[in-house]
Amino acid sequence: MLKILTIALLSASPLVADFSAANPSPEQFEIPSSGLTFWAQKSFNGPYINYQTVSAECINLPFDAWAGLNAISGDQILAYTGPNCTGIAFGFSFHTFNYAAKSFKPR
Repeated sequence: MLKILTIALLSASPLVADFSAANPSPEQFEIPSSGLTFWAQKSFNGPYINYQTVSAECINLPFDAWAGLNAISGDQILAYTGPNCTGIAFGFSFHTFNYAAKSFKPR
């Protein structure tokens, strides 16, 4: 029985190493400190896009955003639930969203 347990433990070791490599710890994620950032997940990790400047035009996001950090202009940016700045508009600073943001523009 000891031999079976040893083989099981040795065969499980690579799985643990692969898991930690594929799932970095939270301190390895960076939150941009400037610009306007949108995340595809409410947990502020995973795919994100950062805009260092914002034009006066409506910008469609490349994915549904569920969290955002506005370090550009306080409450001067509105996110929208629809494409082309349609739907419900909401401002944010550093929040998760109740609705997915699909586009944004300055007020």
